[in-house]
Amino acid sequence: MNQRKRVHTISIRLSDEELSTFRKLIEEAGEPTIQNYGLEALLKGKVTSKEEIEELTEINKWMAKLAASERQIGNNINQIARIANTKHNLSDEEFESIQTSLKTLQEEREESWQLIRSFLIRKQNKV
Repeated sequence: MNQRKRVHTISIRLSDEELSTFRKLIEEAGEPTIQNYGLEALLKGKVTSKEEIEELTEINKWMAKLAASERQIGNNINQIARIANTKHNLSDEEFESIQTSLKTLQEEREESWQLIRSFLIRKQNKV
């Protein structure tokens, strides 16, 4: 007599829409049966934890700050280039202003890198 290895059953309830979506996923994955797809999803699938979602939200905030900082840097560079291209002889005040702008750009760039470093350190400590 041949004994089945799989003797346990898990039952879930789905709405018509959820079942339709589930069947489309099975078809797209090329799995021959619901059981094969379900086992793959259950045993090898990844469920995102609340902690991971919170961390990703924080990362998105950092990336938004980084993008804003990069946009400001680009604006500053354009302003410097415009001044340099329109004037052949810069006054001492204009030269000083450009130097101050460049220093600000360096500080903003460093702040961006600090955000990236902070993120990488946090990720490394979680592993």
